[in-house]
Amino acid sequence: MKILYALQGTGYGHISRATELLPLLKRKCDCDVLISGYTGSAALPFEVNYAFRGFTFHTNSNGSVDFKRTIKGLSIKSIIKNIWELQQTKYDLIISDFEPISAYTALLTHTKCIELSHQSSVLKSKCPLPGSRFEQLSYKLLFKIICPSKEAVGFHFASIDKKTFTPIIRKAVREISPTAGAHITVYLPGYDPLMLKSFFEKNSQQVFHIYSSEIKESANFGNISFFKSDLIGFTSSLSSSQAVICGAGFETPAEALFLGKKLICIPMKSQYEQACNAAFLKHLGIRIEYELEALHDLDNWLVKAPIISIDYPEITDQLLESILNSVEVKKTKYNSIQQLSNQLYVREY
Repeated sequence: MKILYALQGTGYGHISRATELLPLLKRKCDCDVLISGYTGSAALPFEVNYAFRGFTFHTNSNGSVDFKRTIKGLSIKSIIKNIWELQQTKYDLIISDFEPISAYTALLTHTKCIELSHQSSVLKSKCPLPGSRFEQLSYKLLFKIICPSKEAVGFHFASIDKKTFTPIIRKAVREISPTAGAHITVYLPGYDPLMLKSFFEKNSQQVFHIYSSEIKESANFGNISFFKSDLIGFTSSLSSSQAVICGAGFETPAEALFLGKKLICIPMKSQYEQACNAAFLKHLGIRIEYELEALHDLDNWLVKAPIISIDYPEITDQLLESILNSVEVKKTKYNSIQQLSNQLYVREY
């Protein structure tokens, strides 16, 4: 079976999930990899067959989506060209982690496509959702326009129905023994590193490990250490931290919960998916803030904050098996019908 696994490169979660899924997929079938929107400088931890410009969210220095830069950076012409290029290779199945080029290619070529993403579950009615009903329906439509898949399997912080699974926790995180060190791990990709430095250096009682794709080389400034985005280094810092401060994405909060870390999430402004995640995390008892300035009480919070730990089960292998089996069953049924038709054709003449 020939499969295309396609992912957005705009977030840590998509890449983290692919790091876990791809080795299993490649052992089971012939699998190509497509990534779009990736702007990181670090080498990806897996081989890529297609790297497209795709669609990328741009942010301001204060943790807000910059819609003007986002729209300006969108090239419909290059997306159409990429879809045309991708149509030249035939696949039995496309697995899309909220990746639009692969999803539209599947739609145009009538290739079976399964969306395997967090986005497919984030707006379900059983989840706590912010905003008006109109906002919820508008973003549900937007998600469908970005990734128009007919079938979807989703992930969320808790299993809410038969098509929603708990997070895929990386093997590197599962096998590590967490410790409570002296530092706080910070991952707020929407903020400018200089703004983070200006804020956190005021709290000289604490040590901060700040990770950012804007950082090219590691650097120390008193109680603050800056590190470039790196899965191995980030995992080590995360597992040995006393607490985590991050955006309201999906994989990083999930890994922090799995490791039993005290957690504060600051959702990216004007990013509805993160607003939905923040609502779910708040429902679980996680502290949610909307401005850096709200973290003025970190010393007191570190003493009094409860530890919320969730032991997410390992579901990766079983999930992939069920997806691949569903494709094989349909393919076998189709072949049987073809064989039967051929037999009837021979008998008639």
